Amino acid sequence: MKSIYLIDGGFFVKKYKEFKKDYPTAEEVKDFIVSFNKKYNSDSNILRIYYYDCPPFDGKITKVVSKEKIDLKETERYKNNKELLQTLKRTDLFSVREGSLSYRGWKFKKSSLKKIKKKEEFNDDDFNIDFSQKGVDIKIGLDIAWISLEKIAEKIILITGDADFIPAMKFARRKGIQVTLLTLNHGVRDELKDHADFLIEKNIKEIIDKK
Repeated sequence: MKSIYLIDGGFFVKKYKEFKKDYPTAEEVKDFIVSFNKKYNSDSNILRIYYYDCPPFDGKITKVVSKEKIDLKETERYKNNKELLQTLKRTDLFSVREGSLSYRGWKFKKSSLKKIKKKEEFNDDDFNIDFSQKGVDIKIGLDIAWISLEKIAEKIILITGDADFIPAMKFARRKGIQVTLLTLNHGVRDELKDHADFLIEKNIKEIIDKK
């Protein structure tokens, strides 16, 4: 039996940083998939691993309060994300599918709402950069449909927390493809869980632990 892994890159990086407090390397992403396959999908061979994300935004922006200029190309976030995608493209079994990222300004942090009641002054730390991601979700959905129609593999392992993929999951199952949903122990909508053949809610630590 052959399996194809589909990784929602933004989701995976967020969960990995919660676990390790750092960006994953390409080697760590691959080791994670190998560990998962050995523990929870040992009856199947990995045909390919698709990784979906946007290249980091490389423009210059201005902070809200201090008006300080930031060159995003010089930030650790940019460098880490760029290196991860470039290295994954040259990693065995991986194929990187890229969307696009656009800058929409800044958004106020919910955690800073208390400052309004206390009439405290705002600073730059009260705002997060607001990016809009395009093209990633549609590529995941289209690839699920393509795999299902062409019978490329018998199993799809989808790593995401996004309920937008429910229609694609339902389509795959109707076409006879087994769908495993790996949530990395993230809180997801019940609907998403309902449309998987197999639901695995283990976190990253539990999956990569060799014990």
